[in-house]
Amino acid sequence: MLHRRLRRIMKTSLVKNVIEETRHSRNREDTHDNHDDNQLELLREGLSGLDTRSREILQKRFLAENKATLHELADEYGVSAERIRQLEANALKKMKALFAA
Repeated sequence: MLHRRLRRIMKTSLVKNVIEETRHSRNREDTHDNHDDNQLELLREGLSGLDTRSREILQKRFLAENKATLHELADEYGVSAERIRQLEANALKKMKALFAA
């Protein structure tokens, strides 16, 4: 009788531990998902605050599946690769300021 009762208690406490671990794990996942959602929203806000050319440069350099080179973008926009690099650097600086705020 004592043995059965002890097994039942152990099973119950094991089940409680599993439930607690699952809840804790879900909370971590929810927190992680919320963090990702916040980062994505910040990225959208940052991109929307840029001029069209700067936004397109960042999207083509970093977000596109086939990332463009400085020289490809220079040919597309009719400027030097150095100018594309400058525009990219300025856009990234603006985005960093948003993330730091």
